Amino acid sequence: PLDDGVLPSEKLRAMETVANDLFGSYREMYYCGGASSVYFWDIDGGDFAACVLFKREAEQLKKLKEGSWDAIHVVEVKVGA
Repeated sequence: PLDDGVLPSEKLRAMETVANDLFGSYREMYYCGGASSVYFWDIDGGDFAACVLFKREAEQLKKLKEGSWDAIHVVEVKVGA
């Protein structure tokens, strides 16, 4: 980790690890490859946020010569709301 980097709490890090495994499986089934990453971070009041990222290079099909699929999802979770 970076000396001045932000790390999630232990509980969130455990959830982040599970989410990376889960979304990695989803990525393989839905996108048939590519890359994915999930990041969690603590925010005020015991709440947290997460970001799920997907990237997949497009295969050459018909008139498509090149391209890629990028998906970014950011959510804020209000614990106990």
